[in-house]
Parts: sequence; structure tokens; C-alpha cells
Amino acid sequence: MEPGVPWITTDLGYSQAPVVVVDEQDHWSGFQPDEIILVAPTVVELRIQRLPTLLPMNGGELITND
Repeated sequence: MEPGVPWITTDLGYSQAPVVVVDEQDHWSGFQPDEIILVAPTVVELRIQRLPTLLPMNGGELITND
């Protein structure tokens, strides 16, 4: 069993896939495109905040493919 399964099924109470967890307060199960549209800006912002930690170390220069 995957490590997150008991948390999803027992703590959150979901039995239908997919389960989407944005944070501790914002989560749902099932295909819900309207919910995805609502949280997309938040997810993009979180990814942008993490971007510097995901880039390779190269003296701070951003490498692009253009």
C-alpha cells in the first residue's frame, strides 16, 4: 500500500480517485475541472516561488533554449 493511502482514505475520507490535495483545507476527489481552474493560479504561484530551488546551480544565470 502506498504511504499516503491511509491518510487519504481514513483522515480525508475519500474512496474515489483521483484525489487532489492542494493543502490541508483544499482537497477533493473525482474529476472536477471547475475546482482545478479555481486553484490553478495558487499552484502556479507556489511553483514560481519554488523555481529558484529547482534550477541548477550555474552562478545564478538562467539557461534557456532559445
